[in-house]
Amino acid sequence: MAGLDVEVTVDDVGGKAVFIASNNQKLLPDGISNVRQEFFFAQVSRLLCKSATFIAAKAVNSVFQRCKILMASDGIPPLYRQRVWLIAATLGMGSVLFFQRPPTKEAINADVFPRETIRVGDLDREFRVVVPSEQATGLMPVLFAFHGVGDSTDSMAEYSDLDRTAAENGFLLVYPATRRFSWASHVSESSPVEANPDVTFFDALLSHLEQKFEIDSERIYLAGMSNGASFVQLLAAHRENVAAVVAHSGPSPIEIDEMSRRFPILLIAGADDSIVDEMQLNAEQYRQADFDCELVTVPGLGHEWSRSNNPQLWAFLNRHTKPR
Repeated sequence: MAGLDVEVTVDDVGGKAVFIASNNQKLLPDGISNVRQEFFFAQVSRLLCKSATFIAAKAVNSVFQRCKILMASDGIPPLYRQRVWLIAATLGMGSVLFFQRPPTKEAINADVFPRETIRVGDLDREFRVVVPSEQATGLMPVLFAFHGVGDSTDSMAEYSDLDRTAAENGFLLVYPATRRFSWASHVSESSPVEANPDVTFFDALLSHLEQKFEIDSERIYLAGMSNGASFVQLLAAHRENVAAVVAHSGPSPIEIDEMSRRFPILLIAGADDSIVDEMQLNAEQYRQADFDCELVTVPGLGHEWSRSNNPQLWAFLNRHTKPR
């Protein structure tokens, strides 16, 4: 988890699992900061699986290296030398089959800048930019894609395949990066939106990009996954320059009927995702509050991004411009 180390301990009261962040903030059981617990556990499970795979690969490599050392020894009888060679060959082939990296993806017609930074207050904030090589004449639309809890700009680019969508449709794609584990999607009297560091980051990043690229100010779009989906709904509710939104697998963090502005929104959720019922309820609430809202439920999909709906995602955004 970039930017945040999490330690698992056991609470003295009740024996419950407690997650302690590197800044000594207790995340559970009192609740993760503005992020639903099921999102957190889904991300932790995925990270643990990645860690287990890495450890297994290191173990196989260690045994393989020991076999090579034994093969180089003069004191090994021929029969045992053959057995050691067989073990080494088996481990070598196994590591290729089980731990090889996926094949390189087909190149896209765009320039990718994976590690860009901007100074916001006293902090350096990171973001990833995809600039399509073929752009439509005139000003360029921009899509900000906000990742989920425990993800990164690179991982979202990988699982969403939005880079390809941007290259094929000629829009500027920007992946902002969280500062601490998740997006600040909560607003209260003690935490007003104007004091929200991630909202401030968005404002500064948009201003920075407008100085570097010829951006169409009427076509500024937001998309988010999980916690990122919740954040983009908060952001769109408080920023007049947002033309349309796609919220993937993340419910609204604020009361919809209390939003001061209306914006087009596309909700996408997997039919097997635990959050689908809440997103269906959100869709009804958006429509009742006179929002232009569409809902896509993807059969057989859990809490993950639906690449097959990328064309629909862009078609929805592309037909909306900010009201003048």
